[in-house]
Amino acid sequence: MFSWVNPETSDILVEYVAVKTTHVATSACTVDCGTTAASATTLSDNLIDGKDVNAAIGTFTNMESAGTNGKAGQRLATAKWVTGSVASGASAGIVGTYEVYYRVL
Repeated sequence: MFSWVNPETSDILVEYVAVKTTHVATSACTVDCGTTAASATTLSDNLIDGKDVNAAIGTFTNMESAGTNGKAGQRLATAKWVTGSVASGASAGIVGTYEVYYRVL
């Protein structure tokens, strides 16, 4: 769904990520968001884990939609990623934006 790279020249602390949906997925769909050093396409769920994006539109953050594995305060090295991925189902029909809030360390 999305990939964001740390643009800073040092590590950052990803305080939270917000996913804002304006149209729901047309069928069952859950999403994961998280930090990863592996690649821009690697699924990670250490910020948001298994958020249902077919049930309703809204703004979902790792503060209120963390799921089982999600949490705040993920350290991320320079040139590494925050990804938003389909965890289950299909993302057809979903429309929205994302925001990454962080602090330079």
